[in-house]
Amino acid sequence: MLYVWSLFVRASHWLLATAFTVAFLTCDDMWYEDIHVMAGYAAGSILLVRIVWGITAKGYCNFAKFPFRPIAGLRYAWLAVTGRAKRFIGHNPAGSLVIYGMLTTGLLTVASGFLLFYEAYIPLWPDHLGALHNGLAWTWLGLVVTHIGGVVVESMLLGENLIATMVTGFKQRHPHAKGKLGSSS
Repeated sequence: MLYVWSLFVRASHWLLATAFTVAFLTCDDMWYEDIHVMAGYAAGSILLVRIVWGITAKGYCNFAKFPFRPIAGLRYAWLAVTGRAKRFIGHNPAGSLVIYGMLTTGLLTVASGFLLFYEAYIPLWPDHLGALHNGLAWTWLGLVVTHIGGVVVESMLLGENLIATMVTGFKQRHPHAKGKLGSSS
């Protein structure tokens, strides 16, 4: 077994998932506005700390280990669909695109929510900040669903439980692949 995800990465992952879920589920009810706002603050804080960690930490969670490469990400997705993608211990190129998308969209969602809550005046979009915030939140949800789908599909193709990896921090060195996806590291 390899120790891949530190306690910090795992905790921030699940705390962010919780903050996002709470914020998303409390967005349409004024009774829960305070909860929505606090969940948004929590999500924004977790995102900022995770970005700092991604720049400074060592190991698979460092952004240098999974650079933003759109062509490589699309190629990996195609190879995975056709059963010819290689296994990655950390983030694969397609997963890295979704992660960068979630980080960016998450920060934009939190920033627009902050401006909306404090009734900021945006000269170019004075009456559309709520629509922007809502659209960003739904985009973030789409990326979350893509992330979860990718984890489930890759877990099935590789014959390893990637969700358990994000709970324990450990990943198998050489799983017994059930599908066509190769098991090289």
